Amino acid sequence: MPKHINSPMPTPFTLTGKTILLISPEAWGSNFVSKHHYAATLAARGNRVYFLNPPGKRFGIKNIDKNLFVVDYKPFVRGTNRLPAPLRNKMAVLDINRIKKFLRIDHLDIVWSFDPYRFQNLKLFKAKFTIYHTVDLHTCKHLENQIANSSTLVLGVSEKLLKSIITQVPKHKINHGLSSAMSDYPFDKNISSQKVKIGYVGNLHSQYLDTTTLTHLVQKHGKWKFHFMGPYQASNLSRNELNKSFINFLINQENCILHGAIAPQSLPEYLNNCHLLLICYNVLENNSAGTSNSHKILEYMASGRTVVSTFIDEYKDMSGLIELANNGNDFIEKVEHVVKNMAHYNSPEKQQARQAWAHDNTYEKQIERIESIIKNLSKVESL
Repeated sequence: MPKHINSPMPTPFTLTGKTILLISPEAWGSNFVSKHHYAATLAARGNRVYFLNPPGKRFGIKNIDKNLFVVDYKPFVRGTNRLPAPLRNKMAVLDINRIKKFLRIDHLDIVWSFDPYRFQNLKLFKAKFTIYHTVDLHTCKHLENQIANSSTLVLGVSEKLLKSIITQVPKHKINHGLSSAMSDYPFDKNISSQKVKIGYVGNLHSQYLDTTTLTHLVQKHGKWKFHFMGPYQASNLSRNELNKSFINFLINQENCILHGAIAPQSLPEYLNNCHLLLICYNVLENNSAGTSNSHKILEYMASGRTVVSTFIDEYKDMSGLIELANNGNDFIEKVEHVVKNMAHYNSPEKQQARQAWAHDNTYEKQIERIESIIKNLSKVESL
């Protein structure tokens, strides 16, 4: 690979033309979540983006698209999170130097980490700017506070997630994003009222999935067709295969279709064939930071279809856009009510309002918002 020489960052600051190392807890693969979309969107903006996979058994690099590279690396030592911070830092420096040497990069403009379990001291990268971006609930609060304190900026997808991080570093909420594949798709406005088709998108191994409520809903309404879109076997999103009995139950139901992993470009077509879309998290978790926002909501709303969900804190004041339930029984009743009044809930006016909200939260617009935040930070003057 030719040696990349960084040019000085232009003034005023823009999120273009930068060399960015994006650290993701989920590997690159067929399933896309926020980390993958940010990497692709940043690369499309003319940044040179290195997407760092979780630790592996070898060093490797794959050119995914223009300006976008997926990087594998083998850590010098595993299990360093058990070490005291000073010794952990020394091990991290060894890995950082090996990664830079492999990529033939002397300096990084931005290190953008979504992973508190690795490289908790972002200052060790000696990048011009560092971001810790939390989109998930992490139980390692002491590690998360460390990575936040070592960054220039902390971003989070919900107020609850940000509140759980103790740091003096500036914190800002940035909602989940919507991919161009979803925002550009011409969804049908006239939704057929024939056989009810209900969609669920997401990893069926999720620890938050309310399998009890979904089981009751599927059993109660055998005439409805349920489409589950997302991995139900091991995937790049999950190493742990949870909810196996529930997945086996779905496989054996005549009114359920498990489509498995779906490429981001193909997902809109699947949503376009649904009347109603679901989010169903465990009610015991419904007030936690872990379920305070969801990536799939914007994808759902981009389709215009009605969304019925268990409680999502970030959408508690948006009753006109989403139908929120308080518990499992309430969830089933809301789904039944929406199905009985489908013409009202999927009216052109309601579809337009949902799509307008989704299109205001594309990844491109979120990056523009982040760009604006960085411009307003005093530390950006040194870039």
